[in-house]
Amino acid sequence: VPMNGPLDVDFTVASRDPGDLYPQGGPMPARRFAARGTVTGPRTAMDVRLAVEAEGLTARGRAVQRLDATAALTDLGLPSSRMVLDGTAAGIAATDSLVLDSAEFHVGFAADTAGISVGVQVDSVSRADAHVAVRLGGAAPTVVLDRAALTRRDATWELQQPGRLTYRGGEIRFEDFALAHEEQRLALDGTLDLAGRQDLRFALENLSLEDLQALAGVEPSASGTLNGSVALAGTDRAPTLRGELSLATARAGGLSIRRLDARFDYANRRLGLDAQLVPEPAPAASSAGDDDPGALVLRGSVPLDLAFRDASQRFPDAPLDLHVESRGLRLDSFRPAPPGGAAAPPASQSADGADTAARPGATGPLAFRLDLTGTPSAPLLESTFSLEGSRINSLDVERLSGRFGYAQRELKLEAELVARMPAAAAKPAMDEAANEEAGTAPLQRSAEGERATLAARGSFPVDLALGPVADRTPDLPMDVRLESRGLTLGIARSFSPRVTEASGPVEVGVSLSGTPSEPRYSGALTVRDGAFRMGRDAVRYSDIEATVRFDNDRITLEEIQVSSPGGRARVTGGIALREMALGDIDARLEARRFTLIGEEDRQLVIDADLDLSGTTQAPSVVGSVNVEQLEWPLPERSDKEVIDVDEAILYVRAEGDTAPQPPPPPDVWRETLLDVDVTIEDDAFLRSPQALIVLEGDLSIAKERGADRPSLAGNIDVVRGFYSDFGRRFEVAEGQVAFFGTPDLDPGLNVRAVTEVENSDTGQDVEISLILGGTVGQLTFDVASNPPYEKSEIFSLLLFGTTTPGQGQETEFQSTISRVAAGQATGSLSRALASELGLDLLEIQPGAGGGAGFRAGKYVANDVFVTYSQSSAPEQENQLGVQYRLSRQWTLETEVARRQFGADLFYEFQY
Repeated sequence: VPMNGPLDVDFTVASRDPGDLYPQGGPMPARRFAARGTVTGPRTAMDVRLAVEAEGLTARGRAVQRLDATAALTDLGLPSSRMVLDGTAAGIAATDSLVLDSAEFHVGFAADTAGISVGVQVDSVSRADAHVAVRLGGAAPTVVLDRAALTRRDATWELQQPGRLTYRGGEIRFEDFALAHEEQRLALDGTLDLAGRQDLRFALENLSLEDLQALAGVEPSASGTLNGSVALAGTDRAPTLRGELSLATARAGGLSIRRLDARFDYANRRLGLDAQLVPEPAPAASSAGDDDPGALVLRGSVPLDLAFRDASQRFPDAPLDLHVESRGLRLDSFRPAPPGGAAAPPASQSADGADTAARPGATGPLAFRLDLTGTPSAPLLESTFSLEGSRINSLDVERLSGRFGYAQRELKLEAELVARMPAAAAKPAMDEAANEEAGTAPLQRSAEGERATLAARGSFPVDLALGPVADRTPDLPMDVRLESRGLTLGIARSFSPRVTEASGPVEVGVSLSGTPSEPRYSGALTVRDGAFRMGRDAVRYSDIEATVRFDNDRITLEEIQVSSPGGRARVTGGIALREMALGDIDARLEARRFTLIGEEDRQLVIDADLDLSGTTQAPSVVGSVNVEQLEWPLPERSDKEVIDVDEAILYVRAEGDTAPQPPPPPDVWRETLLDVDVTIEDDAFLRSPQALIVLEGDLSIAKERGADRPSLAGNIDVVRGFYSDFGRRFEVAEGQVAFFGTPDLDPGLNVRAVTEVENSDTGQDVEISLILGGTVGQLTFDVASNPPYEKSEIFSLLLFGTTTPGQGQETEFQSTISRVAAGQATGSLSRALASELGLDLLEIQPGAGGGAGFRAGKYVANDVFVTYSQSSAPEQENQLGVQYRLSRQWTLETEVARRQFGADLFYEFQY
């Protein structure tokens, strides 16, 4: 550094806290900080070049994962000095909850003018770009935002020209400032004084609620088009607000809204409202020419402090005067719209075949009025409602009326429902008794349901003050009664279209007295001779008997019994009551040959002994389940990709492999403890057009409190079965499904099925094995033989009975391999015939020398499999076989042909 003359200095800096170099900026800890630069030229007009790299840098409480910047200063010390700063940053903690992906910036400064351009990638779908001009001359600097754009997903909002935002001397001025996207426009004019005064005017034109929510970074929960204007004036401690808003063609919470108009006026800590909501009329009403759905009107004023700061009490204790009433409103206008705007299914059917006739939702005229007076600390509430000559799904409502009022921390309620219960299903005719026992008999509806009433009356302590309250449920006397007359289980059909049958008298007589800290319950809920079915082809539950008694601080499950075809389940025990909430559980579930699932292609029959303990917030389920009978369809094979014929491992993908992510588990499930042992008897069948697999084994299902998913551990053995492919039937020789005690339900598989093929070249029998391995999520499919052959030779043996196919067969071989790989092997015809004939097995077997044959089989009982085979070769042979599974270890097989009879007794054991 010469004392006189130009400078020529190179320098580098490395530090863990660059704040040491600039103490005025405070501490700046960094994982790595490095800078290099040069200083050249005379002292009065220096040129400085600087490059900075930083990782894990924190400054003023904000962190940056990585920063790269360059700076160039020329003629430093002269009025003509200039500065250019460029850089990028990543992982920027803008606030405690907002981390920006990346940003790039450019700053140019000359004389008294600076230009700043910033681009910020907020996340993978959001980006913001802006340009700011700064002028330092005059009494105070002027900052002008003259270009801006905000992109969220595919929508870009841009600052319209010549609009701009100017900051000068503590005042922000908006001049023709408008953000626009397509036909949508959000405009702002006026001034905002940082000292606390504002005079702003907003204009909203054709704003889409979906786009606004996306712009705010939240998942859209409402839709519609918003127009209006808002004026904001006054000070931050005493603002005034006036405006009009209109929302058209909207949906919120599934509710379709034709129009919502609102006017509001706020001043002197009081908000005045005048709003009217007009729903979309129900489709049935529109088609009938009734296009007036009525309206819901809200008018009045409430005390409210909207001060932007120093608002000690949001609800000043001044008079309330708010009124809500319906005008010609029909209940069917408030029917939730289908999600995503999808059309509703026809009223006569549902996805599961349930009969949804007479389930048009809720219909009928609704009269409603609510008056809110008093003060926020002591509000007064009066309301009446009535619904007459209406329908709620399949429930004919003669009258639903009542009133409720609130005063002095007490809510009083009086309501009564008078309705015709949905018609009960008549018992099937005598000649259908067998089908009814199996749960498949068609139901005959009675002509008319019965009249029933359900009434609720009483008072309950609650504090509805509009502000912070120490205890919303004060410890004051209460008296609530719930009573029914003529009620039946058929009311369940009014709330779910999946319920296709529900019958049996229900009696409700429950009262609640005492105080919230020491409640006293009394009464009972009983069901007698009930019946229930979910879905037209689902299992029918009958002989439902239930008595639930309420006795002070305990709910006793005195008798709950349900019958299924051939079985029964019973629940006993009780639940303790803690103040006003459910508490400790002490219950037991016993089931014997109880049918949980009884559909056409799915059967699940169990024995169960389960103890339920813990609390209703953190229950424990411990015990055992024995699967007495299981029939379940295997997924269809959709395709198989042959990686290499000589390596010949086929990776199989089944329909339904890709499942949507499950929703987050509810809190009660997370706190549930499971410890259940499951035994699967050898009556467990998995079926598909290509296979029939019989399983047995033991599993343990366990889940600790706080876990989202249970873990499964144990082995399920494949005890017998077959798999058809390449026009042949493979018998299962051995197999196992292994669960590894993890929450990932992806068990390992090892199943081997064998068949014998005569090699026409040598006359030797070849045992060919199909081997299913991998896991359920990634199945592998391999072939092997004894004596060993190359994989391509094994395929040739399966298809042609020879390892050396002729020229014509070679072409057919390649074509067949392609068809097998695409899941289109010729076995589809035999599978279709087997399904049509009600068989478990049908094989069409080509033979050498023009001979052919077939083999048919069916399980006539869970343990008895009968086969019949016939050959059309010159020495025609018919053969009948019976396989009888005596127990887990013992199996008896017999075969009868024209000239021979054979019987074999097999003993199997595992080691």
